[in-house]
Amino acid sequence: MRRERFALTLVALAAVGRAACIGATHDDPLFRVPYLDGAFYHVWARSLAQGVGDFQGPYFLAPLYPHALSWLYRLFGADPFVARVAQSVLGVVDVALLYLVARHLFGVLAGTLATVLFALYGTLLLYEGLLVLEPLLLTLLLSAFCALVLMRGSARALVSGAALGAATVARGTALLAAPVVVWALWNTRASGRSASLWRREIALCFAVWFLVLLPVLVRNHRAGGGVVLTTNVGVNFYAGNGPGANGRFRQPPGVQFFTAPLAHVARQDASLPSALAERALTVEAVAGTKHAADSSAWLARSWSWIQAQPTQFLFLLARKAGLVLQSREIGQIESPEFHRQRLAPLRLFFVDLLILLPLAAFGASWALRQRRPGTSMVLGFAIATLLPCVLFFVTARYRVSAVPYLALLAGVGAATLVEWGRARRWGLVVAAGLLLLLLALLTRVGAAPPRSAPGWQNAQMAERVYAIGDLDGAIRYQEAAAQWLPNRMEVQLNLALYWSERNRGEDLARAEQVLRRLLERDPRQPVVLFNLGVILEQAGRVDEAARAWRETLRLEPQFTPARERLRQLQR
Repeated sequence: MRRERFALTLVALAAVGRAACIGATHDDPLFRVPYLDGAFYHVWARSLAQGVGDFQGPYFLAPLYPHALSWLYRLFGADPFVARVAQSVLGVVDVALLYLVARHLFGVLAGTLATVLFALYGTLLLYEGLLVLEPLLLTLLLSAFCALVLMRGSARALVSGAALGAATVARGTALLAAPVVVWALWNTRASGRSASLWRREIALCFAVWFLVLLPVLVRNHRAGGGVVLTTNVGVNFYAGNGPGANGRFRQPPGVQFFTAPLAHVARQDASLPSALAERALTVEAVAGTKHAADSSAWLARSWSWIQAQPTQFLFLLARKAGLVLQSREIGQIESPEFHRQRLAPLRLFFVDLLILLPLAAFGASWALRQRRPGTSMVLGFAIATLLPCVLFFVTARYRVSAVPYLALLAGVGAATLVEWGRARRWGLVVAAGLLLLLLALLTRVGAAPPRSAPGWQNAQMAERVYAIGDLDGAIRYQEAAAQWLPNRMEVQLNLALYWSERNRGEDLARAEQVLRRLLERDPRQPVVLFNLGVILEQAGRVDEAARAWRETLRLEPQFTPARERLRQLQR
């Protein structure tokens, strides 16, 4: 009874902490305004909830998250806050599951310390507030792991198979955990059970797993995509394994994820920036081109590069493995560090990989040395959840799914230090402390963010702040972005647009100056020309505006907004 009360206390504290953070940051644009793929998930889920339609053609992105989100929208309304609350509830469930499995495997002390480390991991708390699939994926994989550890017989096979199948529909890379699941089920033969029983469990597990995948496979096949879960594997693999790859995400040539000019895929009346705008549920709306869904072509390009540059590819894999073991978070879209500096409540969840990685390495080595049951399975899940970073590219979002297993091992390491302290084995404590310090320093050797990173984060915040109607705030963020990124056309263009919308005399003059500088670098930019015309019209220089719009149409005859502006002038 005492243990149960203690477990409930831990879970309650995790719930209170998350609720307090939600209350303190409820109005922050980061959580109110979905961005890039989050904006697309929002549109997709809302379309499903309203009965308007699903993604058109074979799924390019994994479908489980938007479909699950659509049910929340049906029940509670299409508000990102609903998803934030639901994902925070999942976070509390994860804390409870981790405590149960940690206590079972490693004892109360290690279980408690592992749970506390996991509950205070700040990056996960950040993602629980965003429209991203990682919180759901983490819960599903952790559920499969817990079923393998805590359950027995057919129930274990059913639950682990169903959870692994759902995780695979959430993100195809969850399939990498399948060998660990097979090993865990097969390993039960050591308990004296007959071979037919554990073989039956493996068959049952993967029968359930396949049944979960089957509807998506059938749908995509009927839609002309073949027997696949998604069609984005190739382009994502090329993003991490092609010319110029450096271990981080690099947008492939010809592809512009969620940021392309969207005159043909966004609503014509959309006033939001492209990263937030309404989009059609098509591959073109996601990636700017249908070719992004040609997975086999992108895989062939990657394979050609690997064959031509095998040594460079091996060095790239080693670099990605090194980045995986770095404590700095690598933000593909959101920067945990940037938002931790902005939002004080996030700083209260102070645990990061600088703490987890050294303790996990120490705990894993000690648990293996002590031959503690379950250690190999924990390591297996940790490797399976980190391996996508090595195969594709390293990002904070991809690493989040590995945190429960790192926390389990870190709990063992922390508990070992506590036990040595209780036994007054101070020599071992000092030696272990020095080792942990060295490991922590090693995790900071690489993965420094690009110098331009603050610029992109400020630009993203400007778009979000603009979306909630705070034009002056958007200008402040965009001006900071423009200082960091003076040579990026889209950043300078957005700043000019914000200035022009504020419509002060000095703002219009500055906006015109910025756009003319952009045209001096490259005169063949219809979007820049069109917006220069808008600013000239605002300034009362209608003839110059008309010339700018005619030049826009000469460069891009299908540029509808320019044609409409000229038609209005002729009335």
